[in-house]
Amino acid sequence: MPKHCELEQNAIQSAQSERWPGPLLLHVEECKICSDAVMIARRLRDTSVPDLPDAGRIWRKYRLRKDRATVDECLSPVLLAKNLGFSVVGFAASTLIGLLLYHGTKLSSLSAATQTMFAALAVIVPIGVTLTMVLLLLHPDSA
Repeated sequence: MPKHCELEQNAIQSAQSERWPGPLLLHVEECKICSDAVMIARRLRDTSVPDLPDAGRIWRKYRLRKDRATVDECLSPVLLAKNLGFSVVGFAASTLIGLLLYHGTKLSSLSAATQTMFAALAVIVPIGVTLTMVLLLLHPDSA
């Protein structure tokens, strides 16, 4: 049995283009070599290769990510200063509120238990706000 046919190349081209001259189609039906070649050519044609994205698009995405990383790196000290400022302002405001609560309630009409509660609030509120601000300072992404 021969391993090559003179019309094999024509049969492969016809299978890829789906244009069959009459005599070639009859030959492929009778010739084992050509029918195998046509079967393989059709399978290769039908096998879909995923479309690759444009190289320019991939490059632009890479540059955009790199630029964002650079901006984030440059803004890091600014965010640290901002969060530190918020911590200081939060501590000062909560201390002021605590002192106002404590000193504003020193009336003789209030019981000792109520005065103790306001004194505890004057200490707890600034500590709580300060801890919250420190956590925001250490983990700015969590806000």
